[in-house]
Amino acid sequence: LFAIMWALISRSFLKTATATGKTARTVYRETTVRQKSIPAALLGREFAHFGASPNYMLNCGLGTVMLPILGVLLLVKSSDLLPVIYEMAGDEASGLLATMLCAALCLVGSMNDMASSSISLEGKNLWLAQSLPVTPWQVLRAKLLVQVLVTGIPMAVTSVLILLAVRPALPLALLLIALPQAFVWLSAAFGLTMDLKRPNLVWTNEITVIKQRLTVLLAMLGGWVYAALVGVLYYPFGIDMGAAWYLLAWTVLTVVLTLVLLRWLHRTGSRLFASL
Repeated sequence: LFAIMWALISRSFLKTATATGKTARTVYRETTVRQKSIPAALLGREFAHFGASPNYMLNCGLGTVMLPILGVLLLVKSSDLLPVIYEMAGDEASGLLATMLCAALCLVGSMNDMASSSISLEGKNLWLAQSLPVTPWQVLRAKLLVQVLVTGIPMAVTSVLILLAVRPALPLALLLIALPQAFVWLSAAFGLTMDLKRPNLVWTNEITVIKQRLTVLLAMLGGWVYAALVGVLYYPFGIDMGAAWYLLAWTVLTVVLTLVLLRWLHRTGSRLFASL
């Protein structure tokens, strides 16, 4: 973990910290620039911003590192943990295990909250994004996709590792993939909505935007509470419903909430972004 974080931080932090302020003269040489589509260019712009800020990566992208660790640990320790769980839970072990693993995946995934700071981090340069010859929704979608991709890909890898370790029935296996992925979209849409509602564009230190705002706290706590409810409500409702139906209900609810937020972002959120 230290080596990974060192490699990420050294790309920008060490260069900035040791800069002398002097710039060398360079001779312009004509080169060929590869043309990109508008979505790819906007997404590349957001990833460049994310990769250039150590504070942004460390405070908003920790879940990307923790998710594969969770999957690998469970895969390695499954032979020791699973017999104990099955002995304690009996017939309900399979459903309980799948539910708790879904809740754990969502809980760790909620540690990523790039979208809840992405608009505010534009700061006084927000006019640059607003003046681009693109629609506001295209800009918002790029900010949304950064969190979805940075979280969704390791989430999918971790889900596969968990399936290899637990080997649940097919319905539960599909839901162990579908529910966490739906939660990734919900978490990103909710965080972006919070940032649109209460942006901070007059900061002097980016850490203020990333860590010291109520909207960021609400976005993260909202993800934790949602993930906790998936696990806590299993005993009152899930046992009678069956784990597959219980997780399916949560998946449908998550998709519906995500679509509502995406609709708001596409319409009202786009107008709000243009007027900031």
